[in-house]
Amino acid sequence: MKLLAIGAAALAGLVMMQSPVSQQSTREKVGPLPDGGFLLNSGWTIRPAGRQVHVGTFPMSAALSTNGKFLLVMNAGYDPPTISVIDVAQKKEIGRTPLPDCWLGLVAGPGDLVYAGGGTTGKVFELSLNPDTGALTRAREFTAV
Repeated sequence: MKLLAIGAAALAGLVMMQSPVSQQSTREKVGPLPDGGFLLNSGWTIRPAGRQVHVGTFPMSAALSTNGKFLLVMNAGYDPPTISVIDVAQKKEIGRTPLPDCWLGLVAGPGDLVYAGGGTTGKVFELSLNPDTGALTRAREFTAV
């Protein structure tokens, strides 16, 4: 009888070892999270403070228009370079103007002119900003000396 109990216990143990233990786990993926955070490839999560406005990849410079209505943001990450126009009152992007290249330099100049550093092109791009609508258009370019 004792031998039968030991055999039954051993058989039960073998059966438990053979049956797979299924655990449902969601696979984490680097990028935005449902709660507004962002999962980094290091496994850490960051969560923004305040309200965020989505712009292009790698925003590197910003300038406020002379009338204070628009924030211009230079983007030059893995997507093609652009300047985003943010309506300050609405806190949303209202336009995005592509550039051939850019890097760091961005200034809202006199009147409604905007100047952007041309990155590897060695140029400066002059753009015109409509003070009412925030429309940004390329006006001219010149070589930086």
